[in-house]
Amino acid sequence: MNGIIQMFFLGFLIGLTGALAPGPTLIATINASLKGGWSMGPRVTLGHIAVEILMVILIIAGLSVILCVGETEKERDSGEAEAVVCRQLAGSLPQGEGAAEQLSVAYEPVWAIGTGKTATDAQADEAHAFIRALLREQFGPQVADDTRILYGGSVKPGNIDGLMAQPDVDGALVGGASLKADEFVRIVRYRHS
Repeated sequence: MNGIIQMFFLGFLIGLTGALAPGPTLIATINASLKGGWSMGPRVTLGHIAVEILMVILIIAGLSVILCVGETEKERDSGEAEAVVCRQLAGSLPQGEGAAEQLSVAYEPVWAIGTGKTATDAQADEAHAFIRALLREQFGPQVADDTRILYGGSVKPGNIDGLMAQPDVDGALVGGASLKADEFVRIVRYRHS
């Protein structure tokens, strides 16, 4: 019976998110929505408590989780970017020892996703440093230093070198450019400036 429940749950998640990727480990992504809640695809938006519960379930199930956070253009322009990211993280991070070991965080400014716009290198590093400071507060310095913080938001061959040269950018969450082999190969083979 337990196996049936697990299979049902996994099937439910795959249908719900479209964001589980099979591989050596399964990875689930949970994305920030335009309304400050959390979106798991075009039809489902979750509140912060539901996201935290889902993350705990995914971590218990042995999945690696990428928690995606980011602000809209309106929130950035009004100086609310850090408050929004802080709210998203504080309301969604699982508590308890070992909870962060399977966690990566992706900073995905909503205004940059699929728009061709991207954060400047300095904006990305500033946001990543802020996220790392929040992780340090909640989990301590070791977890903050060990947690991968990725940048996602119109990552392209033309901006990957500068983004990856930033001290708090640990990697990239690549969207559309991953569908073009020559662009993706260039991104994978980035060079530090």
